[in-house]
Amino acid sequence: MLASPEEVRSIESVSRDGRLRYWRLGGSLVDDRRLSAAEQRLYEGDPGACLLRRALWLDGAVSRARPDLGAEEACALYGFTLTAREEAAEAVSAAGEGA
Repeated sequence: MLASPEEVRSIESVSRDGRLRYWRLGGSLVDDRRLSAAEQRLYEGDPGACLLRRALWLDGAVSRARPDLGAEEACALYGFTLTAREEAAEAVSAAGEGA
């Protein structure tokens, strides 16, 4: 164990070998490698869209492609938790970009 549960809650990001691996979105850590890999394989939306908007697009694509998965399992495929997805949707909506 590298960090206690209390310490994990205060982590903003984790880098390894100089590359960002995880970053905080509200109360969750997002797996940047999974998000990047999913974007490379699946993303067909506006390349200029904000990162959270792209993640929500991926959520829709995964949900349509794999309706057999629960919401948590679908989110995990692109590096998010269900909480992170909800927080992304709230942030995008608050910014006026729609969800």
